[in-house]
Amino acid sequence: MSLFVTIKVLFMEYLIKALDKGKTRGYSEYIQIEEATYLFEYAIKKINGKYFVYIFFIDESKMAVYEDYGNEEMTEFCSLKEAVDYLILKGADMQKMKGMKGITLFPFFDPN
Repeated sequence: MSLFVTIKVLFMEYLIKALDKGKTRGYSEYIQIEEATYLFEYAIKKINGKYFVYIFFIDESKMAVYEDYGNEEMTEFCSLKEAVDYLILKGADMQKMKGMKGITLFPFFDPN
């Protein structure tokens, strides 16, 4: 097994352990698309055996009115594979996922 594959396997094991403990994993990044810079946020959390994916993006110049211009979605999946595949399809880099202390992206589903 190559080093790259080993790192990906170890990362997925880390992600599974964190999600099984009820932790949220995600990240934010700015991406230049043509003339505009966009903020993208990706996150995943396991709640009651289901995986919830959060995706948000907005043109940085519209941040002051994010309620009108932000694109936010919350999607539920039965398996981790489906959730991860969807995040990747939407542009997420799973290896950038990290702990998100103090941030509640899943308020409607969060039992706390």
